[in-house]
Amino acid sequence: MNLEELVKKLDSNKEESNFDRFLLDFAPHKNKKPKEEYNNLTRLLMDPNSKQDKFYNSSFENPLELESKLFNENNNIIINKIYEIKKYEENDLFSKKSSLENYIINQTYKNQNISKIIKSDIIKSKEIFTDNNLESYIFELNSIGFKETKKKPEREIVIPPFKEVSPQGISVQAPQLVPESYVPILHMLRQEFPGARYKETRSLVNESQHNVDIVSFEYQHEGKTKQVHVVLKDANDKELAIPEWLRQHGVKTNGIYMLNGKRMVMQHVGNDDLRTALSNASESELMNACNAAIDNIARMHVVGSVYSNELEHDFGVTLKKVNYISEFKRRFIEPVSGNSIIMSPQAMRLIQAYSSFAKRFNPGYFTHGDLHDKNIRDDSSIIDFETATIGMTFDDLSRITNSILRTRPDIETEDFERAILNRYITSHNEAAEEEKQPIMFPAQQMFNLALINDEIYKIGEYVTFGALRPEVREEKMEKSVKCFENTLSMIDREILKGQDLYELRMALTDYAKTSPYEELRRVAFDKYLLAA
Repeated sequence: MNLEELVKKLDSNKEESNFDRFLLDFAPHKNKKPKEEYNNLTRLLMDPNSKQDKFYNSSFENPLELESKLFNENNNIIINKIYEIKKYEENDLFSKKSSLENYIINQTYKNQNISKIIKSDIIKSKEIFTDNNLESYIFELNSIGFKETKKKPEREIVIPPFKEVSPQGISVQAPQLVPESYVPILHMLRQEFPGARYKETRSLVNESQHNVDIVSFEYQHEGKTKQVHVVLKDANDKELAIPEWLRQHGVKTNGIYMLNGKRMVMQHVGNDDLRTALSNASESELMNACNAAIDNIARMHVVGSVYSNELEHDFGVTLKKVNYISEFKRRFIEPVSGNSIIMSPQAMRLIQAYSSFAKRFNPGYFTHGDLHDKNIRDDSSIIDFETATIGMTFDDLSRITNSILRTRPDIETEDFERAILNRYITSHNEAAEEEKQPIMFPAQQMFNLALINDEIYKIGEYVTFGALRPEVREEKMEKSVKCFENTLSMIDREILKGQDLYELRMALTDYAKTSPYEELRRVAFDKYLLAA
């Protein structure tokens, strides 16, 4: 059976095949009967370049079986014909009122082969015309001038505006289309930024343990192209409630725009995170940025504690009081052991030593729980509240202090720690007086212990991150080792000041020597010998 015979057989087939409908649907109906254009297209398919000779004398008896072969072998010819059909009114394309939603949705979902062809042969990288982002494509075309029409949808032809056609296939230059799931976000943004268009998405998969994306959009303002960003993150009750609650009491944080499926769409505050802002800042710039951040942190602690009942009653969020022993096991004992289920004698010794160390801690304030310098923006806004808890104010203060010192190792450590603590006490007491709460007295010794505690946690956190992301394991293990060395140095400094931390130091090194991670074992062995 040759192609001409196939066509006749398709014509005589009582039930239209997908291929038959495809030819009819994509034939231009202006001033021509559908059957005429159908025949024109079948003649095109008989072109020698279409490599149809392999179908001559075919043994296929079922037209639908041969149909699948035609789709597999003749996509380029069909697509070129589609391009020609689009071409006949090219000059009038944008002024023509095309029924986008009716036509495209109708033709794609009723005739899946159209989608298959275009997906496989036209745009493999951008996939403009696939089921997953068809709605996005319609949205984008509508945004550049296409409108609805009263004409019958089967009489309308809407083809993506291809740039170039060649015998080898079709090369397409198309605008970046907003992914389908981002369409509601773009609708929302266009209320404030008319004409906003999707630009790109940047994943923070290697920078965060959470599923976070930064989505960028562009818009025109006074003749200049500007950008607006939003943050997408998996939704959780704390982050949906806490930022709004704190903003009501004067704390600078991010807003929550909407829920998009199971993800939050959050305000992207500031230009950069504090870590980036401080990395090359002068000493005065660094201290100004740190002071602004500390002021906001102190206010968060005070009002977060004063109005904690609102969080529970008005927002339905109850925060748990931190259990330092449990946190130590989760954030240090387990990851350093490779999550072993065996409680070794070294582990039991360390837990006992840590218990004596942590009995000084008295949780009673609203705290962020993970307040490092990437969770503070360069405008001092605080973000990422999913670990919020009731703890010590110094839990947050020690984390931000240690993280800044890791970012800027050139800073004199003890001077910086004193400056941060003094600024915090001043800001805390100003907020406390405003809210008619007791003031806080300087507690350098307790702050130093909190700094040690935070650094211990960080050892295990880097190990955990490296285990979850094998591609950055080496980098994270290097940082874990650095934190371990720094922890022992901080303990030594406090021992010299008269603190009874020798057992904690020895238990830490003794336990690390049993770790499955060679990097930690090697450092622990060296430091243990040095202490002995």
